[in-house]
Amino acid sequence: MWLWNGQDINTLNAISVILLGLTCLIPAIHLIYQHRAMTMYRYIHAKLWQTFGFTLICLVSLWVIIDFQEHLSDFGKTSNPAFYALYFYSLQLPSILKLLIPCTLLISCLVILTQFSKNQEVLIFLQTGKSPFSTLKPCFFITFSSLILCLFLNYYLEPKAQQKFLKFEQNLSLKNVDFYAVNRLIPQTKRFWAIDKFPTNQPSSQDKQAIWEFQGLSISQTNDSHQLTHRYLIDKAIWNAKTQQWQFSDIIEYSFKTNPTQPHLIATKKMDSWSPQWLETPYKLLEADMTPIEMTVPLLSQRLSLAKSNEKPQMQTLLNQRIFDPITCLASCLLAISLGLNFERKQSGKNTLLAIALMVGMLLCSHLGYSLGAAAILPAWIATLTTPILFCGFGLWIARKQLGWFS
Repeated sequence: MWLWNGQDINTLNAISVILLGLTCLIPAIHLIYQHRAMTMYRYIHAKLWQTFGFTLICLVSLWVIIDFQEHLSDFGKTSNPAFYALYFYSLQLPSILKLLIPCTLLISCLVILTQFSKNQEVLIFLQTGKSPFSTLKPCFFITFSSLILCLFLNYYLEPKAQQKFLKFEQNLSLKNVDFYAVNRLIPQTKRFWAIDKFPTNQPSSQDKQAIWEFQGLSISQTNDSHQLTHRYLIDKAIWNAKTQQWQFSDIIEYSFKTNPTQPHLIATKKMDSWSPQWLETPYKLLEADMTPIEMTVPLLSQRLSLAKSNEKPQMQTLLNQRIFDPITCLASCLLAISLGLNFERKQSGKNTLLAIALMVGMLLCSHLGYSLGAAAILPAWIATLTTPILFCGFGLWIARKQLGWFS
């Protein structure tokens, strides 16, 4: 078990707010740094940001163009292709940024440092009496900002976007279909809900006057031993957000005698209407039916404590990956620094290719680690933390070997 498995939900939600605040403050912090830092640092900082922004825009544009060609036929079937395409890629943007930011950081740092090495600008900075680490402050500053942004994307924004993206993709493929099924056990109440028609045009959770209407419900009540005790077949159900109460119509109630092997039906009762004081709401039912990739870290941590044993490895690995994956930003920076600072012109091309190869290797190893963790072959924290730590150490080792650091 890892630290994040049993955290209080309120603490994890507070971390979401803190990460949102830090992400919003990143532009302001960099503007203040650009204004108050020494001239040497301002020069490196400005060059890095320009290269970083240009590279990120190019990579995202290239990704969208390639992917757009694959989905062009799907967009052509819609009533407004331009709108659907724009909305489609706006929902995918957090996932694209999460993958491309470490790559962009590596390329931008590598380009700038290689250029500075060729022009002997790094030697000029070192001759002012500054240490190598001091000279590279802007690189680490941008790396820390990238790490915070990736952590916020992993922690909250990407899962939220995935929730809307999966529903949008379903609506795109199931045109004129205004429902999807919910089939999920609610562990807190031990009730299993099967809903045939769940409206996709859902009222906002902030709407206190919202009315939800459902048809064709089957609700099974179990006991602590997961044995069936009651089953309710409901023709129509209404949930009122103002009263926070269900109103069922045309109900058939089946009562069962619990048995270790097979429950026995002992009574049947019909009711015209029924208003139970149940804790489930439509929003909780939607959360219960989410896949792990749609869950934010607070919700995933909460669901992990209630998950079945066969579901835990995948959820636990995904939870740890969301926390530790941003460390790849630091690994990218260290690899770029160790291979970009080179004073031999002949070696710069080889070092650039080596850095890109290492970045590809890091992405492949991260994917392999996640697969091993989800299959319960490795503990979740080892499967997700090994790759970024290993490549961070590799970057430091190259720096020691080529630049003589730490010797």
